[in-house]
Amino acid sequence: MILDQKSKIAPNLFDKLAEIKFKLKLYIMANLINIYIAGGVEYMHPITLLFLFNLGVVTYVIFNHLKRKSIDKKWIETIKHVGGLALAVGTIGTLVGLFFAFDALEASKEVIPFPVIMGGLKVALINILYGLFIFFISMMVYVAMKLRIQSKYVMS
Repeated sequence: MILDQKSKIAPNLFDKLAEIKFKLKLYIMANLINIYIAGGVEYMHPITLLFLFNLGVVTYVIFNHLKRKSIDKKWIETIKHVGGLALAVGTIGTLVGLFFAFDALEASKEVIPFPVIMGGLKVALINILYGLFIFFISMMVYVAMKLRIQSKYVMS
């Protein structure tokens, strides 16, 4: 009798935990999308495209490595340079965002509350953080490939 009650409780508990976990994933994903949009699509999209391009180059290099083909050195160097370009685009996006934010503050006739200013500065930093994240990933992959692949199959 007691086992029957526990078996009825356990599936309901697991179902509720699964539902909570799913809702938490949706909440986190919604926040990431909101942050991405707040960063401004003018700069976030190019950084994302650079990241996707880098993923393509990494896939190409790994695929050739697995097939034991020689890999031209410039493909491995491309990973580093595209990551640096993502960082540069993020920095430009942040500087442009700060320029327009300070321009709006200067044009304002009334005193703007400090928390509003800090919120604007926080949004302005999204681009550079995203670019830095892409750069960091690119450099980790670059170093790993340079150490592992270049010693074996890279043409100079």
